[in-house]
Amino acid sequence: MNQSIRTIFPRLENIYIASRAITAAAVIAWMLSTATASEVQREISFAMVIFALHLAIFSLIWKFKPKLISEVFTYSLIFDVIFVTYLIKFTGGANSSFFLLYYLNIMFSAYYFNLNFCVGISFAVTTLYMISNPELLTHVSPVELGLRVGFAWFFAYAVGFVSRHMKQSEFKLLKLLDSLNESTTELERSQARVEKIYETSRVLGEIHDDQEITRDVFHIVDSILGFEMCSIQLCSPDLSYLYERGRLEDGERKTTNLREIIALEGVVGDVVRSAEPKRLIDLGQNDNYIPTINDAKSALIVPMISHGRVIGILQAESTRLNRFSDTDQKVASILAASAAMAYENSRLHNELEKMVVIDDLTNVYNYRYFADRLADEIKRATRYRQPLSLIMVDIDWFKRINDTYGHESGNVLLKGIVRVIATNIRDTDTLARYGGEEFIIILPQTEHDDAQVIAERIRSEIERSTFGDGIKHPKLSATVSVGITTYPDNGHSEDDLVQLVDRAMYLAKGSGKNAVVTV
Repeated sequence: MNQSIRTIFPRLENIYIASRAITAAAVIAWMLSTATASEVQREISFAMVIFALHLAIFSLIWKFKPKLISEVFTYSLIFDVIFVTYLIKFTGGANSSFFLLYYLNIMFSAYYFNLNFCVGISFAVTTLYMISNPELLTHVSPVELGLRVGFAWFFAYAVGFVSRHMKQSEFKLLKLLDSLNESTTELERSQARVEKIYETSRVLGEIHDDQEITRDVFHIVDSILGFEMCSIQLCSPDLSYLYERGRLEDGERKTTNLREIIALEGVVGDVVRSAEPKRLIDLGQNDNYIPTINDAKSALIVPMISHGRVIGILQAESTRLNRFSDTDQKVASILAASAAMAYENSRLHNELEKMVVIDDLTNVYNYRYFADRLADEIKRATRYRQPLSLIMVDIDWFKRINDTYGHESGNVLLKGIVRVIATNIRDTDTLARYGGEEFIIILPQTEHDDAQVIAERIRSEIERSTFGDGIKHPKLSATVSVGITTYPDNGHSEDDLVQLVDRAMYLAKGSGKNAVVTV
């Protein structure tokens, strides 16, 4: 069994090469310090050339083909045994001290290979040593020979035993390190996802458009969580059902043609009522959940909570069993909370904007909105050279109605007048309450003649109508005085147009009321 390339213990390649260098130095020192016959010198020199060549080949393979090092080490070990035997033969045989190099070979093999292989090497080494030097039996005492052979076997067993336990410990430790690395990697990945979601959440909080919020949430789901399907479902105002705000499926984002009513039943209803997420590992084992995609096998439903109240859910499905991990649930919950806060902020912002520009009583725009809108429409009309008309409507004898029937009846009349005006203008027109009983209408791309027709229709419709139910509030009749002016024929600035339409309206009142006048 070869040693794994990946190890936490010292690798043998460097040590092995260093030991070979020491061996070479020892042989050279022996040659220089010992007077021997020229024939012996030639044999040893030849052996050293082969040794150096072998060492060079080993170094090159270690450097350029490290995956082959185990196989090369096996052949190198065989070469070392033969080389040491050769040295012993030509440096004194039984009296040579180079037999000590056998121990080095055995210890290396015991560390690098398994114990059984090392025992085999020890047997081969001692057998080769005794066969190649038969004079050992006569020139070396039995005690010393026993020590030489015994130490070879001792080193083989001792180093092999220690090496085996080191490798077992190493395997367990490496496995533990791999597990820790996987956990660390997953933790880093989760942290990166959470950081990105938190950063995106900060941006979400600044968005006041629901479609933009939905788009950004799906971008996170698609790019960070990688869910196959995700649906954003918001609660109805009375919390009786859910409706789908957006849907992501196979990378495609949809905000139209969605499910309008989703009953609060089964797992979905449980999540909304308990405000606790649900992770369904196998939908085949759950009868209380109705999948929304074909072949769905697992699901994740997390509540969208804002200020302690569930405003919707984030629902994800997959065609894989147990697709959603505990980490996915935690990250999705963070995203759902951020999305909930963003939707709630958007709702409050829109309501606040509406309160700022909407008249509380009549529910039409107020003068502030009218002034801003008129400036924009005049710029547009100027840029595209289009006409623009204004109509001002004033209720005749409104103070007398208030004094006679009370302000409550007067409010009913105001609301009724607004309903009649709204049904006689276009969606592109802007109706605003100009003052107490005065209303003003912006008609983009409208010539004077067309404005005249609209104004007359409003006047006559109001004259024919009655206001009040006759029970709680008396039935009232009313007439209006209407003024008209047109841009650019009768004025160019906002102030000019407003003054002219106001003058036209007063001329209508001065001419006997219930009339339409143009200036």
